[in-house]
Amino acid sequence: MKSNVEKLTLESFPDKIDVPTVIFFSREGCHFCKKLKPIYRKISLMERFQGIYKFYIVDADEEFLLYEKFKSDGVPAIYVLYEEDGIEIPYPSSPPPSGYGEEHITSFLDELMENNEEG
Repeated sequence: MKSNVEKLTLESFPDKIDVPTVIFFSREGCHFCKKLKPIYRKISLMERFQGIYKFYIVDADEEFLLYEKFKSDGVPAIYVLYEEDGIEIPYPSSPPPSGYGEEHITSFLDELMENNEEG
């Protein structure tokens, strides 16, 4: 599946975040991560997010120092960054087989867009 998801490394991590950035931390052996990758790629292609968010993926094992900067409780983990602020999309209380779900992620991103338009 084609996507707008780019691989992110510690070396390629931007010095300044000037566009809201969504970062998906995963591990190769994580079954939730494997199920979530196609959902995340699909979200990256949604028209309503084009020109609003940049989407990245980080392999937490290959890029441990970058993953460690975010102090997550584990993978999968999804963060949204803008300028100096960052927020982890909370894990759903009743997760679907992919851990996070498409509706959970898109609702969170939609809410952030609405809050930015109001503020």
